[in-house]
Amino acid sequence: MRSLLPVLIVEDNPVNKLAMHALVTQLGFACTAVSTGPEAIEAARRHTFAVILMDLALAGMSGFDATRKIRTFEFGSGRRAPIIAVTAMDDVVEECIAAGIDDVIAKPVDLAHLAAKIDLWAQAALPAELQVVEAQREDEPISPDALEKLYGSVAVDAIIGTFLTTTQALLSELESALETVDQPAIVKTVHELKSASLQVHAREMARLCIQLEAASRDHDWLQALALYASLAHAFLRVRSFASRKRAHVA
Repeated sequence: MRSLLPVLIVEDNPVNKLAMHALVTQLGFACTAVSTGPEAIEAARRHTFAVILMDLALAGMSGFDATRKIRTFEFGSGRRAPIIAVTAMDDVVEECIAAGIDDVIAKPVDLAHLAAKIDLWAQAALPAELQVVEAQREDEPISPDALEKLYGSVAVDAIIGTFLTTTQALLSELESALETVDQPAIVKTVHELKSASLQVHAREMARLCIQLEAASRDHDWLQALALYASLAHAFLRVRSFASRKRAHVA
Protein backbone atom coordinates (compact mmCIF):
# COMPACT_ATOMS: atom_id res chain seq x y z
CA MET A 1 0.00 0.00 0.00
CA ARG A 2 2.89 2.39 0.67
CA SER A 3 3.82 2.27 -3.01
CA LEU A 4 0.54 4.10 -3.68
CA LEU A 5 1.72 7.04 -1.58
CA PRO A 6 3.82 9.63 -3.44
CA VAL A 7 6.16 11.64 -1.20
CA LEU A 8 7.84 14.91 -2.22
CA ILE A 9 11.27 15.71 -0.77
CA VAL A 10 12.33 19.36 -0.83
CA GLU A 11 16.05 19.59 0.03
CA ASP A 12 18.82 21.70 -1.50
CA ASN A 13 21.81 20.02 0.13
CA PRO A 14 22.84 17.26 -2.32
CA VAL A 15 24.03 14.89 0.41
CA ASN A 16 20.87 15.34 2.48
CA LYS A 17 18.75 15.04 -0.63
CA LEU A 18 20.27 11.69 -1.59
CA ALA A 19 20.05 10.45 2.01
CA MET A 20 16.39 11.42 2.38
CA HIS A 21 15.58 9.84 -0.98
CA ALA A 22 17.26 6.62 0.16
CA LEU A 23 15.32 6.60 3.45
CA VAL A 24 11.94 7.30 1.86
CA THR A 25 12.52 4.74 -0.88
CA GLN A 26 13.66 2.18 1.69
CA LEU A 27 10.33 2.64 3.46
CA GLY A 28 8.52 1.69 0.25
CA PHE A 29 7.10 5.06 -0.79
CA ALA A 30 7.10 6.48 -4.30
CA CYS A 31 9.45 9.44 -4.18
CA THR A 32 10.07 12.73 -6.00
CA ALA A 33 12.88 15.09 -4.95
CA VAL A 34 13.39 18.77 -5.78
CA SER A 35 15.96 21.32 -4.64
CA THR A 36 14.22 24.70 -4.43
CA GLY A 37 11.11 26.35 -3.10
CA PRO A 38 9.78 27.29 -6.57
CA GLU A 39 10.32 23.69 -7.75
CA ALA A 40 8.39 22.45 -4.71
CA ILE A 41 5.51 24.82 -5.44
CA GLU A 42 5.34 23.74 -9.07
CA ALA A 43 5.48 20.04 -8.14
CA ALA A 44 2.74 20.47 -5.54
CA ARG A 45 0.62 22.37 -8.06
CA ARG A 46 0.93 19.67 -10.72
CA HIS A 47 0.72 16.55 -8.54
CA THR A 48 -1.04 15.31 -5.41
CA PHE A 49 1.40 14.17 -2.74
CA ALA A 50 0.49 12.18 0.35
CA VAL A 51 3.25 13.99 2.27
CA ILE A 52 5.74 16.78 1.52
CA LEU A 53 9.04 16.66 3.45
CA MET A 54 10.20 20.29 3.52
CA ASP A 55 13.68 21.53 4.43
CA LEU A 56 13.28 24.95 6.04
CA ALA A 57 16.69 26.48 5.28
CA LEU A 58 16.45 26.37 1.50
CA ALA A 59 18.61 28.75 -0.50
CA GLY A 60 16.59 31.60 -1.97
CA MET A 61 12.99 30.89 -1.01
CA SER A 62 12.82 29.34 2.46
CA GLY A 63 10.74 26.30 3.31
CA PHE A 64 8.42 28.57 5.29
CA ASP A 65 7.76 30.77 2.25
CA ALA A 66 7.38 27.78 -0.07
CA THR A 67 4.78 26.33 2.29
CA ARG A 68 2.86 29.60 2.39
CA LYS A 69 2.77 29.67 -1.42
CA ILE A 70 1.52 26.07 -1.52
CA ARG A 71 -1.18 26.80 1.04
CA THR A 72 -2.24 29.87 -0.98
CA PHE A 73 -3.02 27.95 -4.17
CA GLU A 74 -4.53 25.05 -2.20
CA PHE A 75 -7.01 27.44 -0.59
CA GLY A 76 -10.55 26.62 -1.70
CA SER A 77 -9.37 23.75 -3.93
CA GLY A 78 -10.29 20.94 -1.55
CA ARG A 79 -6.64 19.83 -1.57
CA ARG A 80 -4.21 20.11 1.33
CA ALA A 81 -1.02 18.09 1.30
CA PRO A 82 0.45 17.36 4.75
CA ILE A 83 3.80 19.17 5.01
CA ILE A 84 6.43 17.97 7.48
CA ALA A 85 9.43 20.20 8.17
CA VAL A 86 12.75 18.33 8.21
CA THR A 87 15.21 20.64 9.90
CA ALA A 88 18.18 21.13 12.20
CA MET A 89 16.72 24.46 13.34
CA ASP A 90 15.53 24.80 16.95
CA ASP A 91 12.34 26.35 18.34
CA VAL A 92 10.49 26.53 15.02
CA VAL A 93 7.14 25.00 16.02
CA GLU A 94 5.22 28.27 16.27
CA GLU A 95 6.67 29.58 13.01
CA CYS A 96 5.86 26.27 11.34
CA ILE A 97 2.24 26.44 12.51
CA ALA A 98 1.95 30.02 11.27
CA ALA A 99 3.30 29.01 7.84
CA GLY A 100 0.89 26.07 7.52
CA ILE A 101 3.40 23.29 8.27
CA ASP A 102 1.80 20.30 9.99
CA ASP A 103 4.67 18.62 11.82
CA VAL A 104 8.44 18.71 12.40
CA ILE A 105 11.19 16.08 12.18
CA ALA A 106 14.63 16.91 13.54
CA LYS A 107 17.84 16.24 11.63
CA PRO A 108 19.61 13.82 11.63
CA VAL A 109 16.56 11.80 10.62
CA ASP A 110 15.80 8.50 12.36
CA LEU A 111 14.31 5.92 9.97
CA ALA A 112 11.70 4.56 12.41
CA HIS A 113 10.64 8.08 13.41
CA LEU A 114 10.38 9.13 9.77
CA ALA A 115 8.28 6.06 8.96
CA ALA A 116 5.88 6.74 11.83
CA LYS A 117 5.46 10.40 10.87
CA ILE A 118 4.84 9.72 7.17
CA ASP A 119 2.42 6.89 7.95
CA LEU A 120 0.40 9.07 10.33
CA TRP A 121 0.05 12.04 7.99
CA ALA A 122 -0.25 10.05 4.77
CA GLN A 123 -3.11 8.00 6.20
CA ALA A 124 -5.12 11.16 6.85
CA ALA A 125 -4.45 12.44 3.34
CA LEU A 126 -5.56 9.29 1.57
CA PRO A 127 -9.09 8.89 0.21
CA ALA A 128 -11.21 6.75 2.51
CA GLU A 129 -11.20 3.80 0.11
CA LEU A 130 -7.39 3.62 0.34
CA GLN A 131 -7.14 3.91 4.12
CA VAL A 132 -4.99 1.19 5.65
CA VAL A 133 -6.79 -0.24 8.66
CA GLU A 134 -3.86 -2.38 9.84
CA ALA A 135 -4.58 -3.67 13.35
CA GLN A 136 -7.34 -1.18 14.00
CA ARG A 137 -10.84 -2.54 13.43
CA GLU A 138 -13.52 -0.43 11.77
CA ASP A 139 -15.54 -0.22 15.00
CA GLU A 140 -12.55 0.92 17.08
CA PRO A 141 -12.24 4.73 17.28
CA ILE A 142 -8.74 4.25 18.72
CA SER A 143 -6.48 1.21 18.96
CA PRO A 144 -4.61 0.82 22.28
CA ASP A 145 -3.08 -2.40 20.96
CA ALA A 146 -1.58 -0.65 17.92
CA LEU A 147 -0.35 2.21 20.11
CA GLU A 148 1.25 -0.22 22.52
CA LYS A 149 3.22 -1.75 19.64
CA LEU A 150 4.30 1.73 18.54
CA TYR A 151 5.10 3.37 21.89
CA GLY A 152 5.49 0.47 24.33
CA SER A 153 3.20 -0.72 27.12
CA VAL A 154 4.73 1.58 29.74
CA ALA A 155 4.06 4.79 27.80
CA VAL A 156 0.75 4.06 26.09
CA ASP A 157 -1.54 4.62 29.11
CA ALA A 158 0.06 7.98 29.82
CA ILE A 159 -0.19 8.99 26.14
CA ILE A 160 -3.88 8.08 25.92
CA GLY A 161 -4.65 9.70 29.28
CA THR A 162 -2.92 12.92 28.26
CA PHE A 163 -4.69 12.87 24.89
CA LEU A 164 -8.10 12.58 26.60
CA THR A 165 -7.34 15.40 29.05
CA THR A 166 -5.82 17.84 26.57
CA THR A 167 -8.41 17.12 23.88
CA GLN A 168 -11.25 17.93 26.26
CA ALA A 169 -9.65 21.32 26.92
CA LEU A 170 -8.95 21.96 23.23
CA LEU A 171 -12.54 21.15 22.28
CA SER A 172 -13.73 23.74 24.80
CA GLU A 173 -11.33 26.29 23.30
CA LEU A 174 -12.55 25.41 19.80
CA GLU A 175 -16.18 25.82 20.79
CA SER A 176 -15.47 29.30 22.16
CA ALA A 177 -13.48 30.26 19.06
CA LEU A 178 -16.31 29.11 16.78
CA GLU A 179 -18.86 31.07 18.77
CA THR A 180 -16.86 34.28 18.23
CA VAL A 181 -15.70 33.31 14.70
CA ASP A 182 -12.07 33.76 15.78
CA GLN A 183 -10.43 32.23 12.71
CA PRO A 184 -6.78 32.35 13.90
CA ALA A 185 -7.78 30.61 17.14
CA ILE A 186 -9.88 28.07 15.21
CA VAL A 187 -7.00 27.25 12.84
CA LYS A 188 -4.48 26.89 15.69
CA THR A 189 -6.76 24.75 17.85
CA VAL A 190 -7.87 22.46 15.03
CA HIS A 191 -4.24 21.98 14.02
CA GLU A 192 -3.38 20.86 17.57
CA LEU A 193 -6.38 18.53 17.67
CA LYS A 194 -5.49 17.03 14.28
CA SER A 195 -1.86 16.50 15.21
CA ALA A 196 -2.70 14.78 18.50
CA SER A 197 -5.45 12.68 16.89
CA LEU A 198 -3.06 11.42 14.24
CA GLN A 199 -0.45 10.69 16.87
CA VAL A 200 -2.80 8.32 18.74
CA HIS A 201 -4.41 6.92 15.55
CA ALA A 202 -7.82 8.47 16.30
CA ARG A 203 -8.50 8.54 12.57
CA GLU A 204 -12.15 9.58 12.62
CA MET A 205 -11.21 12.62 14.68
CA ALA A 206 -8.28 13.40 12.38
CA ARG A 207 -10.48 13.27 9.26
CA LEU A 208 -13.03 15.58 10.88
CA CYS A 209 -10.25 18.01 11.82
CA ILE A 210 -9.05 18.08 8.21
CA GLN A 211 -12.60 18.81 7.03
CA LEU A 212 -12.98 21.49 9.70
CA GLU A 213 -9.76 23.14 8.55
CA ALA A 214 -11.16 23.30 5.01
CA ALA A 215 -14.47 24.76 6.24
CA SER A 216 -12.58 27.41 8.19
CA ARG A 217 -10.46 28.36 5.17
CA ASP A 218 -13.67 28.72 3.13
CA HIS A 219 -15.37 30.73 5.92
CA ASP A 220 -18.17 28.16 5.93
CA TRP A 221 -19.06 28.60 9.59
CA LEU A 222 -22.30 26.58 9.50
CA GLN A 223 -20.35 23.62 8.15
CA ALA A 224 -17.63 24.24 10.73
CA LEU A 225 -20.17 24.12 13.56
CA ALA A 226 -21.64 20.88 12.22
CA LEU A 227 -18.17 19.36 11.97
CA TYR A 228 -17.39 20.50 15.51
CA ALA A 229 -20.46 18.63 16.75
CA SER A 230 -19.31 15.50 14.91
CA LEU A 231 -15.79 15.95 16.27
CA ALA A 232 -17.07 16.24 19.85
CA HIS A 233 -19.14 13.08 19.35
CA ALA A 234 -16.13 11.25 17.88
CA PHE A 235 -14.12 12.24 20.95
CA LEU A 236 -16.81 10.81 23.23
CA ARG A 237 -16.52 7.53 21.31
CA VAL A 238 -12.74 7.53 21.79
CA ARG A 239 -13.05 8.31 25.50
CA SER A 240 -15.72 5.67 26.07
CA PHE A 241 -13.81 3.01 24.13
CA ALA A 242 -10.53 3.79 25.93
CA SER A 243 -12.29 3.60 29.30
CA ARG A 244 -13.87 0.22 28.48
CA LYS A 245 -10.52 -1.08 27.25
CA ARG A 246 -8.78 0.03 30.45
CA ALA A 247 -11.50 -1.55 32.60
CA HIS A 248 -11.21 -4.81 30.66
CA VAL A 249 -7.44 -4.93 31.12
CA ALA A 250 -7.78 -4.14 34.83
